[in-house]
Amino acid sequence: MYRGSAVNILLITPEKAIKLAANDFFRHHLQTKDGKLPVLREMAAGGSAGFCQIIITTPMELLKIQLQDAGRVAAQAKAAASASGTTAVLPKMSATSIALDLFRSKGILGLYKGLGATMLRDVSFSVVYFPLFARLNSLGPRKVGGI
Repeated sequence: MYRGSAVNILLITPEKAIKLAANDFFRHHLQTKDGKLPVLREMAAGGSAGFCQIIITTPMELLKIQLQDAGRVAAQAKAAASASGTTAVLPKMSATSIALDLFRSKGILGLYKGLGATMLRDVSFSVVYFPLFARLNSLGPRKVGGI
């Protein structure tokens, strides 16, 4: 059930760091001359940040799915072997071995299979999330004279 989760745990920090840093970068560069950031520019900054995030997200999702599928195949082979009274011998699959196999067979682009679907999900989410967060955050209370 948790097969493939190590990939997410390992790569979630750089993914979020890229997304948050990119959002700050684009927000800064999309400000008007008077320092304001209209909603459409906030949305553009968020979408651009989501686009930057997919550099990490796409291979991470692909590896996670491949590991989950390898676990499913191994469980089916084990069940079939025990039903027939034999022992199933399956090679141990790891994220590294799957990534290397994909890289060897399909090159760097092999790690980006599913890019379009990931882009649709992450960019559209970021277009909504970042402006909404900024607007809601601006409505919250502020401390006076302190940190």
